[in-house]
Amino acid sequence: KRYKGATTMSHSYSRSERALISQLQNFTGASFSQAAQLLKSNGWNIEVAADVTFSHGDSFQPQVPEVDTQRIETWFAPYQDEESNNKMLVDGISKFCEDLGIDPEDSVILVISEYMDAAHMLEYTKEEFINGMRKMGVDTVDGLRSKLDDLRNELKDKERFQQVYMFTFKFARPIGQKSMMLDVAMALWKILLADRFDLLDQWIEFLEKNRTTAVTRDEWSLVLEFVDKVNGDVESYDEDGAWPIVIDDFVEYVKNLSKTD
Repeated sequence: KRYKGATTMSHSYSRSERALISQLQNFTGASFSQAAQLLKSNGWNIEVAADVTFSHGDSFQPQVPEVDTQRIETWFAPYQDEESNNKMLVDGISKFCEDLGIDPEDSVILVISEYMDAAHMLEYTKEEFINGMRKMGVDTVDGLRSKLDDLRNELKDKERFQQVYMFTFKFARPIGQKSMMLDVAMALWKILLADRFDLLDQWIEFLEKNRTTAVTRDEWSLVLEFVDKVNGDVESYDEDGAWPIVIDDFVEYVKNLSKTD
């Protein structure tokens, strides 16, 4: 389920701009969002952007626009649950996504949640919301809407994607539990790995047929490592590697599917 609407205000990078961002990342070690912001603020001149980075050394941080905290509080108010003090729950989050013009299953909501450092899925506290918007440098729904493509583009950076991916495990666990419910994990894999994992459909099918238990943090982490190292090439899979049993079984499952075909 992919949502296409309401992104006309957000910035899409051209092929040449993406190439410059990639070059600056490789040269300086900056994240995707840092490199993009540096280039935009320096007229897409890669030499000037690189000089700015190195002149600041390890202390470099992209400049975040000043925001009005009172305006953020006013923005939060209509989403606040009437019975849960200073919290936005399911209905409020649905309205928040609707106002942004995004589907609640859009991966960008996970990036936004990570900026908030939200403790629990389907719940944002007022403090989390304010802190997240301050980090992103926005204080209105229009301001956040205009950043959606930039936030999505952050997921193209490998290091940033891993950060959001691992945050999602902590975020999506039931309160007080160390593991994630299987159905939640499958839903989140469909969102996060849709454009990354060539065998995603087979992975979900395998889990539906063969798995009933919750997903541990190690398993969640190693699925991403499997995607990065193996992806669709199961013949390159090292059976003697430190993989969990579920991935060993999945590789065997895929190989058997190939034999059947």
